[in-house]
Amino acid sequence: MSYPLHTLFLASAPLLLVAAWDIARRRIPNWVNAALAVLGLGAQGLCHGGIAALGGLGAAAVTLVVLWIPWSTRRLGGGDVKAMMGAALWLGMTPLLRFYLITALVVGPVALACAALSSAAARREMAANLKLALLRVVPEVPAAGGPGRVSVPFGAAAALAALILLWRP
Repeated sequence: MSYPLHTLFLASAPLLLVAAWDIARRRIPNWVNAALAVLGLGAQGLCHGGIAALGGLGAAAVTLVVLWIPWSTRRLGGGDVKAMMGAALWLGMTPLLRFYLITALVVGPVALACAALSSAAARREMAANLKLALLRVVPEVPAAGGPGRVSVPFGAAAALAALILLWRP
């Protein structure tokens, strides 16, 4: 979905705030996610019409359904889910699968960097968990990191993916 240049700058501000807060604190304030969502819904309605705004709401709802289990099992933070929903409001239904794919492609290297920054003991535990996963045994893993673990700023990866899709020619 294309937007006028001034609207793209309006979209970029909250997305950059999402990324900055998530990287710095691993928390995304509700007011940032609310601004992202309200601006996205308004931009959809003003730039593309009511049907597009409804499509944005649908994309946000689908995103909530997709991320419900990771959130409810504490594998993903609520701020990350809200940031993904706010970005989905901007994007609408058409590029939603591309948004998920680009987010996954961005978060992979970020996760590897976080693993590399974790302590040696945490990396050994991660390696043991990966071996168990290869045997189709899903280990119980702490979602919020744990001693020596650097958690993954998923919201920052989602914000970057949204920026890529919004700014693409």
